[in-house]
Amino acid sequence: MDYKLLREGKRVAHNLNRRVQMTIPSVLAEGEAFSLRLSVFGPDALPCDDWHDEILFHGSEGIEGVPRCAKLTPKDGGLLVIDGLKAVGPNFAAVRARSKGI
Repeated sequence: MDYKLLREGKRVAHNLNRRVQMTIPSVLAEGEAFSLRLSVFGPDALPCDDWHDEILFHGSEGIEGVPRCAKLTPKDGGLLVIDGLKAVGPNFAAVRARSKGI
């Protein structure tokens, strides 16, 4: 039996039952500073404090200050606030991300 493959399968299956939600304000003025809220929910729709993967940000548009990655710890309780972002475009803002492990 390949124990490394078994561990990896359990890790991926655990994350498949989780939902990651990113929230930014719906209306921003150009140059306005704001925060991004990153929340992780379990299969019961309650905040999940056992998320172990990194979130990798890529291809964000109309926003400055988005970090390359973020990692939640159990003490975050399923919620991470990323401060210091700035709207730079007049028409559209989007944050794109993916889980490092999937």
